[in-house]
Amino acid sequence: MEYPYPTPDPPFRPGPVPASDAGFPVRTTARAGRALASYLAGFRPYGGPCLRVTMTGPGEPLLTSCDRCFLADTPHLRSTFGRTPVGVPVGDAAGLAGCVIDFRSFPPGPPTLYTHPLPGGDEPSAHPARVPLSLPKLKALHPELFRPASAVTKAARAVLSVTALFAETDGNPGWPGRLVGEDDSGGQAEAVEAIARGLWAMPVEAAVVVSAEPAVVAVTCVGFDHVVLLRLPETNRLAAGDRLLSCNGYETNDSPQSDIRHGPRSFHVRNWVWPVLADPLTDDAARLAALKAEVRGAEWERVRRLGEERLAAGDRPRDGRPWLARVEAADQGKGWWRRAGGYLR
Repeated sequence: MEYPYPTPDPPFRPGPVPASDAGFPVRTTARAGRALASYLAGFRPYGGPCLRVTMTGPGEPLLTSCDRCFLADTPHLRSTFGRTPVGVPVGDAAGLAGCVIDFRSFPPGPPTLYTHPLPGGDEPSAHPARVPLSLPKLKALHPELFRPASAVTKAARAVLSVTALFAETDGNPGWPGRLVGEDDSGGQAEAVEAIARGLWAMPVEAAVVVSAEPAVVAVTCVGFDHVVLLRLPETNRLAAGDRLLSCNGYETNDSPQSDIRHGPRSFHVRNWVWPVLADPLTDDAARLAALKAEVRGAEWERVRRLGEERLAAGDRPRDGRPWLARVEAADQGKGWWRRAGGYLR
């Protein structure tokens, strides 16, 4: 059966909305504009809350909240998005021209300020992979991410969106969270966007195929100084020893993933990882080759050795398809994890 590409509502990158002052370099999207007030909700400065957009590096904008008085103390261009005041340092104005504030965008594209965290909760990397996602390749590897919502899902969301008003409390995700999927309530489009942003914004780490049948890949995790194992579908033609790349997002979680191992150089701070293999998901062979050339030969050999040791010890690999690779191996057989994009089956 053929499944269409997602036609998310709202779309991946809607038309930008200008600020109230003509010539202001930064724009926003309507959906982000509605979220900016909540972005500032917990901030109560003396002069009133506002947003400040600065540059941390070439093409790397940063969105922060600050006291409105701060904009008056130093040279800033000032404007508003709706009722939300925003300022840009005069010296950063040229570099921020065309920047868009959004929280659901599909890279690559114009520099985008995300009001939601990146996959794994990490800040943007100092050395982002900048690997563009190929939708056809993702569809071939992960077709369930492109299936339209079933009638059951649509009906459940319509009903549960009302009952949730009476069921949600602090720490309680409500009926939609428990039955439809709390991790991706926006549906499959958000899953695709999260994968794309991971490939674009996270750093790359070495990965080596340690078994061809079944196809098992060892992925280095700098955050733990060790590797995790990923299993790919049999349709992927891989040979033992093939060198791949992974874009990893890390987090410190109250529920550590049990399939994580720590090496002697681990700081034992992170306990959660989402590895996304780049090679099966992009058409940019030149970018992959350039990134692989930056990996030292000793690192490839260490990844292979650690992966073979884990495989020989009988460690169970995770499902290597990108949306499921964020789930530790012990949980991947549980039905509620299998709802890709939060959709009911």
